[in-house]
Amino acid sequence: MDNNLSKLQAYIRQNPVLVSIFVLLQIIFVILLIFVIKNLNTSTFEESNLPVSNLKQDLQDLPENSVETIQTALYDAVATNQGTLNSIEDSDARVREGTLVNLYFEKQNMHYVNVIIDIPSIQQSYQIFNEWSDNPTNQFYMLNMATMAMCLSKDQIIYQDFNCKDKYNQKGQNIVTAEFLKYFTFNQFTPILRNSDLSTVYINPVSFDINDNTKQSYIQETKDAISSLGISPDIFKYKVQSLDDLDYTIPQEYR
Repeated sequence: MDNNLSKLQAYIRQNPVLVSIFVLLQIIFVILLIFVIKNLNTSTFEESNLPVSNLKQDLQDLPENSVETIQTALYDAVATNQGTLNSIEDSDARVREGTLVNLYFEKQNMHYVNVIIDIPSIQQSYQIFNEWSDNPTNQFYMLNMATMAMCLSKDQIIYQDFNCKDKYNQKGQNIVTAEFLKYFTFNQFTPILRNSDLSTVYINPVSFDINDNTKQSYIQETKDAISSLGISPDIFKYKVQSLDDLDYTIPQEYR
């Protein structure tokens, strides 16, 4: 044993640089290991879920699966725009005061939730849409879009612009409006958003014999409905259809 120790001491004296490099690498390895373990232990997130502290407080009837999908959608949105959540030690995500919209459409048996969630620690905000029903097989579900985390419109931003990106190419609010505008009842006209043009609301009147004031009242009624969804009506253009716009569906002899 003494002989082996002597050989080791001799090797160290003959190769001081290699020994120093070896020791340095061991120290770096230990430091990295401590850093990784520390981050694992301080993480406050379960898998891909970003908690919102006052979500259930403001939406007491919100089902647990909706809570989970909302917090998962929020996590994914943050990850898309920041790349990593390691800088967030504690989730300070909160529902922005005065932004909660909670509607129930009785005919469709569909609950509609729209809210802005702020995350002060990273200076980011997102608009969250969620729909849910007491009937899990409700035909009105938007399938894979039942929960959406969307970038805000410019008038909703309270932090510095961070060049927000989402899964919907900044058309998330348009998609939600296109779906739920159909749930409102309008007596003298029907407003629609076409999938081919999600930026323009086309208003189809029951009678085409209307004046400009009536047209403006139809536009305002449509804007009020969109606003009640918690979505700014100013992100859309509006066009009241005339008989000429329907040339391709109504033959000349029947006009």
